[in-house]
Order: sequence, then structure tokens, then C-alpha cells
Amino acid sequence: MLKQYTPEEYKKMVLEFIRTNKTAAQALNKEIVWDSDIFGMSREELVDFVIYKICGNPKSIKYVLNQKNKLSLFLDWCVGKGYISSNHLRDEEFDDEAFIFKTIEAMDITVFYDDTVERLIDSMRLNKIFYELLIRGFYEGIRTIDDFIRLKYSDVDFDNLTICTGGICKQMSHRFFELLRQYKSCYAWEVCWTRKEFIGNDNKISVQYMSQYKDYIIKIKEIDGLTDELYKSRMAAIVGKYFIRISQYAGYSVSADMLYISGFVNYIKGICDRENKPVEYYIKLFYVRLNQRGFTRIKDLSDEYGFSAGNTAPLEIRRKCLPYIVRGKYYR
Repeated sequence: MLKQYTPEEYKKMVLEFIRTNKTAAQALNKEIVWDSDIFGMSREELVDFVIYKICGNPKSIKYVLNQKNKLSLFLDWCVGKGYISSNHLRDEEFDDEAFIFKTIEAMDITVFYDDTVERLIDSMRLNKIFYELLIRGFYEGIRTIDDFIRLKYSDVDFDNLTICTGGICKQMSHRFFELLRQYKSCYAWEVCWTRKEFIGNDNKISVQYMSQYKDYIIKIKEIDGLTDELYKSRMAAIVGKYFIRISQYAGYSVSADMLYISGFVNYIKGICDRENKPVEYYIKLFYVRLNQRGFTRIKDLSDEYGFSAGNTAPLEIRRKCLPYIVRGKYYR
């Protein structure tokens, strides 16, 4: 690379670039950027700089890649201006997959195994049926809070032990369906709709049973007139509070995403045990592939790997994903 620049010169360049690319401001308009000799860094030093300095203890691979891409755009701009001769983040031998793996190494990823989940369930002191239903639901393959919230009893096939949510039918455990039956009998007449009417300066509250909401598994009180976006936001916030309580009972942080990822990892672990291969190999490859593509739902996985999701249970989806995961590069 070319001459060494002062922090003041770096700052001037960053601010000039930001004027043409305002979306990069949050990532680059930082003292750490212009106080560091980024032009003099090697490829490996630039990667570490993004992960540990710009991002700082990353929790999201997607976020780190986003920050890396913004720095790369700045370096491309600097090449065009003649400040540097090349952008090391564009080097072919160090692609996004290797960058992601390095990010994984820096992350503190928590994986629950079957025995951990059982102890987690045992630690629930109140509302045990409901909390176990949430925990097992996400662990066994319900991908998002929104998918769980939208789940109706009409989506449930008790005879074949399957549920359909997010456009995909999943096979669940006998225990999950036992919990569903218990929960339905306990909360069959729960109030699930609140209508707020304003009369003068007084608030008149009338509670009604709305037939279209009785079929939902998770029933909550709702205010009439909310948009669909606000409706989903409020429901997600309520389930988020349930996980705060679950975490308090457990004594450590628990989230829906952690449970879903753990369920997938445990499936892979079972294959590793049968094939006598190290579980870390499959776990890290799965994590790379999942986050590299920005998958958020099982449907995204099915679309990527080219098979129908309509009537496919999660175990079958995982089996069809596994060969692709195994064929991927593995970086140490």
C-alpha cells in the first residue's frame, strides 16, 4: 500500500466518502477508524480490525458482514482516488466464507443439548405447561416467534403428530402434542380480545370473545384497530417477555433462536455419533452456511436447496441440507 496517513487525513477521507455513501456513516464515522493505519494493514489484520475493533464482541454474523462490506466499499473508493493500490478485503483467496468462520471463532455461541433442555424445563416454577410448550416448540423446529404466534389449532394434526407453520409442515414429538392438549384444556376459555372504545373523556372497556381468534394457540389480549405490523410487534414483545421469565428461572440467557439452532445442532450431533465424526465439524459448517446466506426461516433453506417445503418435516429438510453442508469448505 501507499504512504502512511495521519488520523486527521484518515478522518477527512472518511467524511468525504460518507457524503457520497451515507449508509456507511455508522460503521466508519468512528475514532477507531481514523486513528488506525488501515491502509498499512495486511488482509488478516483488516479482518481482525473489522471483527474485534469496528464490531467489538460480535453477536451477529450478518451484522459483521455488513460492517465488513461498508469498510470494503470505503477501500474501493480509496483505490479509485489513488490513496491505495488495492483493497485486501477483495482478495480472492480470502472469501466471505473464511471471513464468517473467523467471526464464528470470535463469537460466544451457546448450544443446548437434550439434557440441558430437560434441566431448563425442570427449572420452570410457574406456568410449567406453557413454558415447556414454548421451549419444546422452538427446540423441535418452530423457527420464529412470529411462526409460533400465528400457530392455530387448525394447523395441528394430532393423529400424525404434525403442525404446519410458516408454510412448512413439521413433525413434532409426542410430548409436544401432549402439552398442546393440556394447554388447550387449561386455556380453552381464555379471553383473547379487548376492544377499547372512547366515549367523551371516559374510557369504556368491553371484553368480547372474537371467534376468529379463539383458534390461536397463544391467546393474548389485543386492542382493536392496530395495524398488522403493530399487532405482530406487540405479540413478539409479549413472547419476548416470556423468555425473560424463562431466563430468570434458568439463571442464564435463553432465547427462541438459541433453542432453534440448538435443535438443529443436536440433529447433526446424532449423525456425527452414528458416523463417528467430530460434531464441531458439522456444527461450524452448518453455522457458516446458515448465516452466509442470511437464512431466517426453514422455507429459505428449502428454497436454496431446491426441494419442496410444503409437506416436508424438519428432519427431512435437515437430511437434504446435510450433504451440502458437508461438501462445504472447512477453515481452521
